[in-house]
Amino acid sequence: MKSIIQERLCKYEGKIVHLTSMEGEVITARVLSASDTNQDVVVDVRSTNQPERYERLGKSYNDGAWAIPFEYIQDVEPQEGTAAESRGQ
Repeated sequence: MKSIIQERLCKYEGKIVHLTSMEGEVITARVLSASDTNQDVVVDVRSTNQPERYERLGKSYNDGAWAIPFEYIQDVEPQEGTAAESRGQ
């Protein structure tokens, strides 16, 4: 059975969302795909309140797509006012 987080992430594929992690990171990202098989979501991170997490890896948060395990995500909400952007317009 899918968790509420998994259901929301599948629903928001292609859209901009705000993800809140279990560790307090707040990420604004476009959901590229949500995988039941891998139990993760692949996102294009637009911004984060903890860029140092990525810098410790020698990267920037906007260096490409990131896979985030479902269990790491506490909450997910759509970004308001992005309907046109979500459609690629």
